[in-house]
Amino acid sequence: MFDTKFFPGAKKFWHMGKFYDWDSANLHVMSHAVHYGSSVFEGIRAYETAQGPAIFRLQEHIDRFFLSASTLNMKVPYNPEKIIDVIKEVMKINKLKAAYIRPNLFYAYGNLGLVPKVSPVELTVGCWSWGAYLGDESLERGVHALVLNRRRIHPSQMDMRAKIGGMYAQSNIAGSYARSLGFDEGIFLNMEGRIADAGGFHNAAGKIYLLFKDTQLYGAGKVCRSYFACVETLGHLNAGPVITSAALFGQLVFLFCR
Repeated sequence: MFDTKFFPGAKKFWHMGKFYDWDSANLHVMSHAVHYGSSVFEGIRAYETAQGPAIFRLQEHIDRFFLSASTLNMKVPYNPEKIIDVIKEVMKINKLKAAYIRPNLFYAYGNLGLVPKVSPVELTVGCWSWGAYLGDESLERGVHALVLNRRRIHPSQMDMRAKIGGMYAQSNIAGSYARSLGFDEGIFLNMEGRIADAGGFHNAAGKIYLLFKDTQLYGAGKVCRSYFACVETLGHLNAGPVITSAALFGQLVFLFCR
């Protein structure tokens, strides 16, 4: 029996063509992904509007979902259009006005060698009510972040655009360490010593964006079009690496991640 204490509003999830009650168990303990993190996922937000729930940048999320799958050589069992339809159906059946949506592709039960030669790729989609990642109070008081002494995985080692389940072991370790010292989150530096991202906020390119009180916006790489639209009126955009000292000594810093 699985309760929904940490998944409020969750009633049903979708798995390989069927809806199941949330407390259903249909994953073998020897599934490949359980042992090696051979899964990819997306974290998608749906927001309440006067016209009903609006799913934020759904097509872009699914595009990245397939990019992530390609990094693990997955043969995705459904096309993008079908997955988009499934996500909408999951929202409808759970009757949520706003939600966090989690599609997950994973290598299932087959073999347990490192290479999943006969492990099929399966898809699950679930959704539930999930507020601010670091708690609603963080929106009012901000957060205390620890600059970590470990460096983020470098793009030369792994395609950091992908959201691969196993890669989040690094974030798990770093986030737990930061919290054990009384911080809310940890911030990774890259191999060059510049800001990479935060442990629980992996971005499409492994980057974060910072907005300072002096109205200067600093972005590491290409900032999502949504953020550009939000700050166009400021008139000050600076593209380029986020310098660590700028982040540490800025009066006000916001963390944006897709």
